[in-house]
Amino acid sequence: MKGRKITLVAGIVAGVTIALVALFGFVLGPQVAFADPGEPVPGAVSGIATYTFYPQTQVITGDGLLGTVYSASPRTVFGIDVSRTRFWHSADAFITVDVLAGSQATVTAQLSNDASNWAEATYSWPEADSREAANHFLNFSADDTGYLRLPLAGEYLRFMLEYSGTVTTTINVTLRND
Repeated sequence: MKGRKITLVAGIVAGVTIALVALFGFVLGPQVAFADPGEPVPGAVSGIATYTFYPQTQVITGDGLLGTVYSASPRTVFGIDVSRTRFWHSADAFITVDVLAGSQATVTAQLSNDASNWAEATYSWPEADSREAANHFLNFSADDTGYLRLPLAGEYLRFMLEYSGTVTTTINVTLRND
């Protein structure tokens, strides 16, 4: 009789355990499975700050050849180097470009651990059936505003602007931590 009671209790405990695991997998699974790299857990953002990384209304005029300029690093705003992202988790970049006819621009996010050696922000993460890479850049051939969501790595962030012709660019970044 004791053996049957122990077996019955063990079966109930195992059944409840399986039910709880299935419930948590159903509830939490979609959040984990579809989260982007750098995306904080919902409700976990504890700090937000927005800065202009590339000066507003700065007109860049090229001579028909491809030119390259970079946002400043350090970029000091009210005594704070906003290009230093050491304590931030992710960034939302809003890039507005006014392009004259025949001109074009490409804006690429770059990361660094020392503010000297820069790498283009490229991330790879496992997908359901393959491994994909995401490059964090935007191309403009007409006036537009684009958005980049960036998981941050290293300690510094800047933007590379490659252009041909005359363009006016504004880059505002909202830094987030969790």
